[in-house]
Amino acid sequence: METVPSRPFESVLEELQKTVKSLEGGALSLEDSITAYERGMQLIRSAQAELSAAEKRIEILTEKTAN
Repeated sequence: METVPSRPFESVLEELQKTVKSLEGGALSLEDSITAYERGMQLIRSAQAELSAAEKRIEILTEKTAN
């Protein structure tokens, strides 16, 4: 399965929103819907990884300021 190249979180989120709208629109063929769904899942994984990394950075910063 392909991965999403490293890029700004906001860019990933924007593409994910467009993908969801296209799926909700109902105009895609079954095959195109499956392809869009797969891409959406890749984007979700990428966004979740980015959020996890940000959360860890915040935890580290919080610990440093607490000590």
